[in-house]
Amino acid sequence: MSLQNMYFRRMVKKYVLAVLVVASIGGITVFSSCKGCKKDTPVAIPVDTTATVSAPIDMITTPHGDSALIPVFVELLDEAFAASKAKDNAKLASLLVYHGPDERRYNQDVHALKDKYEIGIVKTTAEVFNKWNANVQSREYPRVFNMPLGDGSSMEMLEVMFISPKKVHRKFFGFQQINGEYKISNITSRIE
Repeated sequence: MSLQNMYFRRMVKKYVLAVLVVASIGGITVFSSCKGCKKDTPVAIPVDTTATVSAPIDMITTPHGDSALIPVFVELLDEAFAASKAKDNAKLASLLVYHGPDERRYNQDVHALKDKYEIGIVKTTAEVFNKWNANVQSREYPRVFNMPLGDGSSMEMLEVMFISPKKVHRKFFGFQQINGEYKISNITSRIE
Protein backbone atom coordinates (compact mmCIF):
# COMPACT_ATOMS: atom_id res chain seq x y z
CA MET A 1 0.00 0.00 0.00
CA SER A 2 1.44 3.39 -0.96
CA LEU A 3 2.10 6.15 1.54
CA GLN A 4 -0.56 8.28 -0.14
CA ASN A 5 -3.16 5.54 0.36
CA MET A 6 -2.11 5.20 4.00
CA TYR A 7 -2.34 8.99 4.42
CA PHE A 8 -5.83 9.13 2.91
CA ARG A 9 -7.02 6.16 4.94
CA ARG A 10 -5.80 7.94 8.07
CA MET A 11 -7.58 11.13 7.00
CA VAL A 12 -10.82 9.22 6.28
CA LYS A 13 -10.61 7.55 9.69
CA LYS A 14 -10.12 10.97 11.33
CA TYR A 15 -13.04 12.36 9.32
CA VAL A 16 -15.36 9.49 10.27
CA LEU A 17 -14.29 9.79 13.92
CA ALA A 18 -14.96 13.54 13.82
CA VAL A 19 -18.41 12.95 12.36
CA LEU A 20 -19.20 10.39 15.07
CA VAL A 21 -18.04 12.84 17.74
CA VAL A 22 -20.18 15.59 16.21
CA ALA A 23 -23.20 13.29 16.18
CA SER A 24 -22.74 12.17 19.77
CA ILE A 25 -21.97 15.62 21.15
CA GLY A 26 -24.89 17.13 19.27
CA GLY A 27 -27.32 15.11 21.38
CA ILE A 28 -25.94 16.13 24.76
CA THR A 29 -28.06 18.38 26.93
CA VAL A 30 -27.20 19.61 30.38
CA PHE A 31 -29.77 20.16 33.07
CA SER A 32 -29.69 23.33 35.16
CA SER A 33 -28.12 22.77 38.56
CA CYS A 34 -29.51 25.91 40.14
CA LYS A 35 -31.02 24.80 43.49
CA GLY A 36 -33.00 28.02 43.87
CA CYS A 37 -34.57 27.59 40.45
CA LYS A 38 -37.46 25.23 39.98
CA LYS A 39 -36.89 24.71 36.28
CA ASP A 40 -37.82 21.29 35.03
CA THR A 41 -36.86 22.07 31.47
CA PRO A 42 -33.42 20.93 30.37
CA VAL A 43 -31.15 23.68 29.12
CA ALA A 44 -29.14 22.87 26.03
CA ILE A 45 -25.61 24.15 26.11
CA PRO A 46 -24.33 25.03 22.66
CA VAL A 47 -21.32 22.94 21.76
CA ASP A 48 -18.84 24.09 19.14
CA THR A 49 -17.95 20.78 17.55
CA THR A 50 -15.93 22.23 14.70
CA ALA A 51 -13.57 24.32 16.78
CA THR A 52 -10.63 21.99 16.90
CA VAL A 53 -7.42 23.52 18.08
CA SER A 54 -5.28 24.20 15.06
CA ALA A 55 -1.59 24.66 15.11
CA PRO A 56 -0.84 28.19 13.95
CA ILE A 57 0.11 28.31 10.31
CA ASP A 58 2.81 30.72 9.28
CA MET A 59 1.29 32.40 6.23
CA ILE A 60 4.65 33.66 5.02
CA THR A 61 6.48 30.33 4.91
CA THR A 62 3.54 28.12 3.92
CA PRO A 63 3.85 27.39 0.21
CA HIS A 64 1.27 29.07 -1.97
CA GLY A 65 -0.23 27.50 -5.05
CA ASP A 66 -1.66 28.75 -8.29
CA SER A 67 -4.23 31.40 -7.32
CA ALA A 68 -5.95 30.89 -10.70
CA LEU A 69 -7.30 27.63 -9.19
CA ILE A 70 -9.28 29.50 -6.50
CA PRO A 71 -12.31 30.24 -8.75
CA VAL A 72 -12.30 26.63 -9.99
CA PHE A 73 -12.32 25.28 -6.44
CA VAL A 74 -14.88 27.86 -5.23
CA GLU A 75 -17.26 26.84 -8.03
CA LEU A 76 -16.81 23.17 -7.10
CA LEU A 77 -17.47 23.92 -3.42
CA ASP A 78 -20.53 26.02 -4.29
CA GLU A 79 -21.90 23.02 -6.24
CA ALA A 80 -21.17 20.70 -3.31
CA PHE A 81 -22.79 23.04 -0.76
CA ALA A 82 -25.85 23.53 -3.00
CA ALA A 83 -26.19 19.77 -3.52
CA SER A 84 -25.93 19.25 0.24
CA LYS A 85 -28.62 21.82 0.94
CA ALA A 86 -30.91 20.36 -1.74
CA LYS A 87 -30.22 16.81 -0.44
CA ASP A 88 -29.05 15.87 -3.93
CA ASN A 89 -26.87 12.96 -2.84
CA ALA A 90 -26.14 11.84 -6.39
CA LYS A 91 -24.71 15.25 -7.31
CA LEU A 92 -22.67 15.47 -4.10
CA ALA A 93 -21.38 11.93 -4.61
CA SER A 94 -20.12 12.90 -8.07
CA LEU A 95 -17.99 15.64 -6.48
CA LEU A 96 -16.29 13.51 -3.78
CA VAL A 97 -13.25 11.31 -4.40
CA TYR A 98 -13.82 7.72 -3.34
CA HIS A 99 -11.78 6.65 -0.28
CA GLY A 100 -13.57 3.43 0.51
CA PRO A 101 -12.58 -0.21 0.84
CA ASP A 102 -12.52 -0.98 -2.90
CA GLU A 103 -8.81 -0.67 -3.73
CA ARG A 104 -9.52 -0.44 -7.49
CA ARG A 105 -11.58 2.73 -7.01
CA TYR A 106 -9.58 4.25 -4.14
CA ASN A 107 -8.40 7.74 -5.26
CA GLN A 108 -9.36 6.80 -8.83
CA ASP A 109 -13.11 7.38 -8.84
CA VAL A 110 -15.92 9.37 -7.23
CA HIS A 111 -18.67 7.96 -5.02
CA ALA A 112 -21.43 6.17 -6.90
CA LEU A 113 -23.93 5.44 -4.10
CA LYS A 114 -23.57 1.71 -4.79
CA ASP A 115 -23.83 0.52 -1.20
CA LYS A 116 -24.61 1.57 2.37
CA TYR A 117 -21.02 2.68 2.95
CA GLU A 118 -21.03 5.17 0.09
CA ILE A 119 -24.54 6.42 0.85
CA GLY A 120 -23.55 6.92 4.50
CA ILE A 121 -20.39 8.85 3.63
CA VAL A 122 -22.23 11.13 1.22
CA LYS A 123 -25.15 11.78 3.59
CA THR A 124 -22.81 12.48 6.50
CA THR A 125 -20.73 14.82 4.36
CA ALA A 126 -23.92 16.67 3.33
CA GLU A 127 -24.94 17.06 6.98
CA VAL A 128 -21.52 18.42 7.92
CA PHE A 129 -21.50 20.85 4.97
CA ASN A 130 -24.97 22.09 5.97
CA LYS A 131 -23.81 22.56 9.57
CA TRP A 132 -20.77 24.55 8.49
CA ASN A 133 -22.92 26.76 6.26
CA ALA A 134 -25.72 27.35 8.79
CA ASN A 135 -25.90 31.03 9.79
CA VAL A 136 -22.85 31.82 7.68
CA GLN A 137 -22.80 35.41 6.48
CA SER A 138 -19.96 34.81 4.05
CA ARG A 139 -17.20 32.44 3.03
CA GLU A 140 -13.71 33.65 2.28
CA TYR A 141 -10.99 31.86 0.38
CA PRO A 142 -7.71 33.36 1.56
CA ARG A 143 -5.30 31.12 -0.30
CA VAL A 144 -4.60 28.01 -2.24
CA PHE A 145 -1.44 26.03 -1.67
CA ASN A 146 0.22 22.86 -2.80
CA MET A 147 0.67 20.42 0.09
CA PRO A 148 3.36 17.77 -0.28
CA LEU A 149 2.26 14.24 0.64
CA GLY A 150 4.38 11.53 2.19
CA ASP A 151 4.80 9.58 -1.04
CA GLY A 152 6.42 12.42 -2.97
CA SER A 153 3.21 13.58 -4.64
CA SER A 154 1.22 16.66 -3.63
CA MET A 155 -2.34 17.92 -3.36
CA GLU A 156 -3.87 21.31 -4.08
CA MET A 157 -5.47 22.71 -0.92
CA LEU A 158 -7.89 25.62 -0.50
CA GLU A 159 -8.30 27.39 2.81
CA VAL A 160 -11.95 28.26 3.47
CA MET A 161 -13.20 30.59 6.20
CA PHE A 162 -16.86 30.17 7.21
CA ILE A 163 -17.78 33.52 8.77
CA SER A 164 -20.86 33.77 10.98
CA PRO A 165 -21.92 36.52 13.41
CA LYS A 166 -20.32 34.85 16.41
CA LYS A 167 -17.50 32.71 15.05
CA VAL A 168 -15.18 31.91 12.23
CA HIS A 169 -14.41 28.33 11.23
CA ARG A 170 -11.36 27.53 9.12
CA LYS A 171 -11.26 24.39 7.00
CA PHE A 172 -8.84 23.11 4.39
CA PHE A 173 -10.25 21.36 1.33
CA GLY A 174 -7.97 19.16 -0.74
CA PHE A 175 -8.60 18.58 -4.43
CA GLN A 176 -7.37 16.04 -6.93
CA GLN A 177 -8.18 15.39 -10.54
CA ILE A 178 -10.33 12.45 -11.56
CA ASN A 179 -10.69 12.04 -15.33
CA GLY A 180 -9.30 15.54 -15.88
CA GLU A 181 -11.71 17.32 -13.49
CA TYR A 182 -11.01 18.47 -9.95
CA LYS A 183 -12.98 16.74 -7.19
CA ILE A 184 -13.02 17.16 -3.40
CA SER A 185 -10.56 14.65 -2.00
CA ASN A 186 -9.82 15.71 1.55
CA ILE A 187 -11.26 18.01 4.21
CA THR A 188 -9.53 18.87 7.45
CA SER A 189 -9.43 21.50 10.17
CA ARG A 190 -5.69 21.12 10.76
CA ILE A 191 -2.66 20.93 8.59
CA GLU A 192 0.14 18.93 10.18
